[in-house]
Amino acid sequence: MAEINDIKDRESLEAWLLAQPEAQIKPFAIAISARVALRVSPRMWRWTVQSERAREKGITALPFLRCYVVSTVASHKPSVELRQAAYAAANAAFAFAEAFGFAAADAAAAAADVADAAFAAAAAVFAAADFSTDIWAEVRKDCEALQAGPIPENWPLWAEDRDPFADLWAEVKAGLGDTAKDWQFWIDWYESMLHGAPQNIDMLEEIALIDDAVWKNGPEAVNAAIAGIRLKYAVLATPNAEVMSINPDTGKLRVDPLTGMPRDHLQEAVEKLENVLDLFDFETAGANQYSSLMDEWKIIDKAVQKYGQRPRMLHSACVRVERRLRIKIDAGECPEPEKDANVWDFLTTVQAVSVDLFTRDPHVKEAATHAAATKLPELDAAQIETLFKAADELAENAEDVLQEEAPQHARDMVDPALSEGARKEAFYITASRMLRAWVLTGYRGSKAALEEVESVTKTIAGITKNIAVISTSGAVVSAPLWLGQAVDIIVKYLS
Repeated sequence: MAEINDIKDRESLEAWLLAQPEAQIKPFAIAISARVALRVSPRMWRWTVQSERAREKGITALPFLRCYVVSTVASHKPSVELRQAAYAAANAAFAFAEAFGFAAADAAAAAADVADAAFAAAAAVFAAADFSTDIWAEVRKDCEALQAGPIPENWPLWAEDRDPFADLWAEVKAGLGDTAKDWQFWIDWYESMLHGAPQNIDMLEEIALIDDAVWKNGPEAVNAAIAGIRLKYAVLATPNAEVMSINPDTGKLRVDPLTGMPRDHLQEAVEKLENVLDLFDFETAGANQYSSLMDEWKIIDKAVQKYGQRPRMLHSACVRVERRLRIKIDAGECPEPEKDANVWDFLTTVQAVSVDLFTRDPHVKEAATHAAATKLPELDAAQIETLFKAADELAENAEDVLQEEAPQHARDMVDPALSEGARKEAFYITASRMLRAWVLTGYRGSKAALEEVESVTKTIAGITKNIAVISTSGAVVSAPLWLGQAVDIIVKYLS
């Protein structure tokens, strides 16, 4: 029987694949093909960027990138629709490979050829091996991983420090020059695969299944389709238990709470917090053993006054205060709760209300769960400035709490005086609201279209409909100046 250690050429790989259980041959082959084609893709990129023949014929990287994304998705969740997309992608790439005799194009096309998976996988590696003998070592590692189960999403394309195309990839990016922005999604995606970052397979599947006619219309049309898909998934990744809408009377954006919690239960939670606040009298008592808790007291007091009807924001305040209290207790900065009844009541009440809001309101639970899973991005100075300007712009076009909070949340997300948890929460709220504001105002659409998408809901169908309605409408509504740039930053980090 063929062994993994014996895999060193086209024939031995095909023999190993055909020796696997029948149900595993195609999934294994597709996974190997996809990863091999991506490994050598910098050669394809350089050819499309630097080749005179490519420029003369108007050939771009797009047909090959389509192959990469189709085969990558197919390795995780094969379907009839993907098989059809794979045929179209492979045919387009094979046409270029045959016309120009370019091996990296062969690798891409073979990766998408699912008609004879074992043969295609062997062909993809054989074509790729022209560029690097290291390919076979990586293929053997892929085969070992496949025998243990599906290749993990966080599996880098190359072993550490082995990437033989690192310098070439840097050359490609530099060579793209001003056009790099037109290929930014593909650049980011390749690098995420290269380094083993988690992948949003559902989102990639939608990209892979973009209509063939759109792919044939070229990069601009495909970029527009991808932008809508990425925006949708970014919105879905940031539920915040609120509905954003345009006030028909003022034309301003506003947010209203989205809650599944009975009003009396919410009132009960607010009253618990009001009662525990009465345990401390910071205004008349002067300095005492509770002085170190004044900031936490103020956070809850403000939340009760401001968020009495907004369970998601009330929950956020409780989570923040509970975290701060535990830090101060552990540091010995306030009385131990086990030895002080007031501190005990304050801590346990805040904790209990937090749990009640989380368990009783499905919208709070959904938002808090997504917020906890969101990582705080590392933003450079230019990105921070863009987000600040977008937040100020959003406030100018908003009313009530959205107008008041947008600038502060944007600045809180980078405030070094705040804890990482507080900064992450501020980023999440900022991202959630900017994304929804962009869906409502960022596309060029008619007033009728905006009325039709009066609010942004959390359902996939609703978001998809909203984006489709606005983006296909006639024109007139002008896009905000900074919000679109901020959304580009946010979408990149979330998707």
